[in-house]
Amino acid sequence: MNLMTAVLGINIVAGFTLGLLMLRNPALVNRLLQNPMQNPDTPPANGLPMIGALWVAIGLMSLMGLAKSMLVVPVLVLQLMYKGIWLANSVFDLLFNQRSLALRTSLLFFLWMVLLAVAIPWHTLFAYS
Repeated sequence: MNLMTAVLGINIVAGFTLGLLMLRNPALVNRLLQNPMQNPDTPPANGLPMIGALWVAIGLMSLMGLAKSMLVVPVLVLQLMYKGIWLANSVFDLLFNQRSLALRTSLLFFLWMVLLAVAIPWHTLFAYS
């Protein structure tokens, strides 16, 4: 199994399990991730159901990518970008607004960004332009 297949497999599992959980029970996800921006006992004002729908879509695209991996590369780039933007915003809030950092989510996003950056076939992606 190559790294791209592993990334797609993780996307499929995480996309469907976490994505559906975010859609159906966002309060539980907030408690699991210890999200400091959201009280786990209040309605999900932080958009977790929307992110859950995105993750399910990423899982579906990754499933299709098992047959033809270049189809899913733009989705992986999207993941890298939105996680990077979220992480940069979280660090900005930590440094300048003295808000607490969602440490578990930040660590997961950082590690996933490193894995994505290595797994994305950048040379092939830019060869098509």
